[in-house]
Amino acid sequence: MGKRRRRRSDDIRRKIKRLKRSLDRRHQYSEDEVSEYDSAEETYPSDYEAVSEASASDYSNTEELKSVIVPVETPDPNSAPALSTESPPTSGSAAGPSTSIPEAPPVTLPDNILEALGGTKEKEEKFGPNVPDEIAKRWGRITVEGLGKEEKEELTEKFLVPENFKLLKAPKLNAEIATVMSESSRQRDKRMEKSQNQLGLAIAGLSKLTGSLISENLDKLAIIKHIADILYLQSPSYVEEIYPAPGKLEGPTQATGFASKQAGWVPRPRPDSCSSASSADDLGQVPTIIVQERQPAATQTSLEDLPPTLEETYPGGDAIIRKAFSKQALTPQTIDIMISSLSTNSLKQYNCVLYKWWLYCKENKFDCFSVNTSVVLNFLTEQYQQGSSYSSLNTSRSALSLILGESIGKDKHVSRFLKGVYKIRPCFPKYQTTWDPNIVLNHLSTLYPNEIISLDLLTRKTVTLLALSTAQRVQTLSLIKIYNVQINEDNIKLIIDDLIKTSAPGRPMPRLIIPFFPDKIEICPARTLMAYIDITQIPRNTANTERLFLTIKKPFHNASSSTISRWIKQTLSDSGVNTDLFCAHSTRHAATSAAKRKGLSIEIIKKTAGWSGNSLVFSKFYNRPLTADTSVDNAFAEAVYNI
Repeated sequence: MGKRRRRRSDDIRRKIKRLKRSLDRRHQYSEDEVSEYDSAEETYPSDYEAVSEASASDYSNTEELKSVIVPVETPDPNSAPALSTESPPTSGSAAGPSTSIPEAPPVTLPDNILEALGGTKEKEEKFGPNVPDEIAKRWGRITVEGLGKEEKEELTEKFLVPENFKLLKAPKLNAEIATVMSESSRQRDKRMEKSQNQLGLAIAGLSKLTGSLISENLDKLAIIKHIADILYLQSPSYVEEIYPAPGKLEGPTQATGFASKQAGWVPRPRPDSCSSASSADDLGQVPTIIVQERQPAATQTSLEDLPPTLEETYPGGDAIIRKAFSKQALTPQTIDIMISSLSTNSLKQYNCVLYKWWLYCKENKFDCFSVNTSVVLNFLTEQYQQGSSYSSLNTSRSALSLILGESIGKDKHVSRFLKGVYKIRPCFPKYQTTWDPNIVLNHLSTLYPNEIISLDLLTRKTVTLLALSTAQRVQTLSLIKIYNVQINEDNIKLIIDDLIKTSAPGRPMPRLIIPFFPDKIEICPARTLMAYIDITQIPRNTANTERLFLTIKKPFHNASSSTISRWIKQTLSDSGVNTDLFCAHSTRHAATSAAKRKGLSIEIIKKTAGWSGNSLVFSKFYNRPLTADTSVDNAFAEAVYNI
């Protein structure tokens, strides 16, 4: 049985070889036949040719062989056209079996079957009435090709956003939100911002044209030129969306499904890569683009080769710090206690640094938690080149020391680097001068009686007077609780039982003393505070809150430190203080500097403001002369010349 099967399979293979040789002989043409074929219309053979069933005598003692499929290479359009597979009869040649399959006659289905199958539902595209041919040609060219860089800049300067129509400018992405977004999301936001700004400029141009038509009598040519400029200004956005440049449009990879140029994705070609049959006369019509097929990827992209935003998302600063601590064999309970030592604001600052550090390590294939000093220095150098200041780089050093160890922060090379940054890009105190508190007090004295002014004015007056009379930070004022307000005959005591910025082990919590001023009842901080407490009693009961300061609009709730800062800054602006230079925290500078000018001892100033006895913060950063006080500037020269 085994020999018989092998003999049968050998017979089949020999017969297949004879069929192939027969087909090869049929493809051979004489020179006359080829020249005769060249004069005929070009035709291309199909991808496969079927060889019909051979005679029964050729397949004796074998299984019935229906057909043999022989693949034929697809012809190159640039090469000579392929020859027909049907050989014309020649003299002396034997008539072989037919190699063509007869075409089936068209079948017409009955109406009831067509109705059961359903309609084709072909949607006809509707167009509007034709425009003049010159408009279609000229504007069609701009729509397809876009503008040059110089022309675009010229039109951008021509159509500026009006001063009273700033809503046309696209909103900026919040920097804090950008730090936690993926790179692809940030790039998408940039593209959207660019498109919105371009659309805003086009609307600005239409607004300008409309205003000119209302106020002036423009001629027809000026109107047409203005409309054409608006179209040209909008065309680059259209070109980028409809015809992306080669290399900009990326397709999915076989590894992850995300965009990657390395995966072999062939983008949709721009109009310049379309069929050569298109001409300038066709620009007014919808362009027909030959879409290339997606080519298979040469090599698959692994997860390690992908950008970090595609491989994984940024876990967050808190998670990175926890992972760094966990590598030191610390328990989760220990890590929770250690992270509690960091304030919320410090975690926010460290989160921005750690996000940049995470991206840097992923892009350069470094371990975020175990690197040498040279990697840290290269990272700080990159941040410096991007415009980071000396104080920002110091914050980066502190954040990296938290996850890499204190040896990085104390490294002599890192210290030398930061010293060089300070020499190249020095960091100075924010304020060189301060403002006179009497300017603000004179303004607040006009807001009296306290019982008849609005809640908005009374709230702003109260927080400003407390900030000046206590020299405390806005954070401290926001933490005052209503049950910690003790009213006495000659003063009001405010006890702070929450942790503040200057809280430390062994240091007592601050106690704020607000005195009564019978001679200056208009600006008396104690009387103003009592009036505020009486007026806000009903809203306080409604909000069920224990904090002293509430928001001024329903629904009432605790006022945050940023809200109190806004109130103080608004009061300073109403008083005439330059709020472009001075912020709400400048009340601490103004109050302590005024007390020093009045001859108050440094010890009392430090104790009231919350500084320790050996602190040099006041003398370095807070003790400032008045902005318009020239007597201090001239004092030395006048003393030398005995003036």
